[in-house]
This record gives sequence, structure tokens and C-alpha cells, in this order.
Amino acid sequence: NNRRCSRAAIPVNLEADRWYDSRVETRGDHILGYVDDELLIDHTSEWPAHGYVGRWAKADSVTAFKDLNIEAKLEGDAR
Repeated sequence: NNRRCSRAAIPVNLEADRWYDSRVETRGDHILGYVDDELLIDHTSEWPAHGYVGRWAKADSVTAFKDLNIEAKLEGDAR
């Protein structure tokens, strides 16, 4: 629907000129967010999170995404 919505957000201080690994996992209405394997967001949403994908950076920043990979896994999928 081309509308941006925020489910959960936290302030994080990131160093410039450094790569970070980030990962988001969803299951039903539960959202987990990691930076460099550190759990930073553990959020239960008001509505299911499946079917939505988004990455956002502030307008005054320079951001690059390398090896961006999006996977959908079915319940019980051991992959």
C-alpha cells in the first residue's frame, strides 16, 4: 500500500564508516530486532507483522545495505 508505519523503534548510537549486521524476525505479532546479534527490540504488535518489509534511515544520513536478504519461512520450516 506504499504507506510507512513504525512498529517499534529505539535509539541506537552507531559508528560511522563501519558495517553492522542487522536481522529482524517475525512470528505472528511478535517482532525481534538484532544488531550484530544483540537483541535490541522485542515487541508485540497490535496486528500481525507478516507480509510487511521495510528498511528506513533518516533523511540526513548516508546509508548502504550490502547483501540484503529477505526470506519467508513457514511455521515448522527447519531451514
